[in-house]
Amino acid sequence: MGYISDWIGLTKVERKVDRILEMLDTGQKMLNQSKKREEQTMVSQEEIKQKIADTLVEVAACGTRLDSIDTLMDGYRQTILDLMAAAGASQEIMDGVSAVFDEAKKVTAKADAAITENTPVPPPPIP
Repeated sequence: MGYISDWIGLTKVERKVDRILEMLDTGQKMLNQSKKREEQTMVSQEEIKQKIADTLVEVAACGTRLDSIDTLMDGYRQTILDLMAAAGASQEIMDGVSAVFDEAKKVTAKADAAITENTPVPPPPIP
C-alpha cells in the first residue's frame, strides 16, 4: 500500500510541495504566536514604565521621608508582582515576594514609632 496521495493521483513532487506548504503554514502560525507574545510584552513594558512614573509622582507628593518610603515600596511591590504575573510566576512565589515587602513595611512602621516616641514635644512659642 502506498500513500493516500498515490490513491488520489499526486506525484512525489506534489507530495513534497504539500509537505513544504504544511511546514510553511506551521512556521507562519509560530511566527504569528511569537508576534502576539512580543506585542503583549511591549504593552506590559509600557504599563510598567507608567506605573514606575506614577509611583515617582506619588513619592514626590509625600510629606515625610517615611511616607515616601512606604509609597515607593508599595509601587515597587505592585510593579514586581505585575512583572512576575506576566512571566507566569506561581502564586507561591508571588506570595513570598509580598511577604518580603510586608516585613520591610513593618521595619518602616517601627522606625516611625521610634521617631514619634523619641521626638520631644517642642516648647510653646514665647510671646
